[in-house]
Amino acid sequence: RQGQCLRLTLAIDTSGSTLQDLPKFLAELTAILQGFEQVQLQVISCDASITDVSFYDKSDLAALTKWQAKGLGGTSFTPVFHYIADDPDHVGVPNALIFFTDGYGNAPVEAPAYPVIWVLSPDGEPPVKWGEVLHLQ
Repeated sequence: RQGQCLRLTLAIDTSGSTLQDLPKFLAELTAILQGFEQVQLQVISCDASITDVSFYDKSDLAALTKWQAKGLGGTSFTPVFHYIADDPDHVGVPNALIFFTDGYGNAPVEAPAYPVIWVLSPDGEPPVKWGEVLHLQ
């Protein structure tokens, strides 16, 4: 809607297996910021645990060029869902969670109450049967 701010949570799988995909993930994050008039992004970096939480809006496009992956260990998607549920940043439930990953990791069995989009690397596999699935080229 006109005048309403879109609040998205983007999770970036920073496990060792996604190292070659991180530039594509970052390009998509930048495109999301550029593509919406009013958008606020909560960006959660996660390998087997949460490694970073940052917030971005359109004014932060230049800062994204300095983004560095932290983690590069194993993979679990569950900490991201727990973090959103616990809401330590008091941002509330996102309009959607967009999870950039190769899909190889543990995810919750049950879908959350908000929409989830799994954006997978070209050879990635969805980690669960729920959520929408997109593949990067």
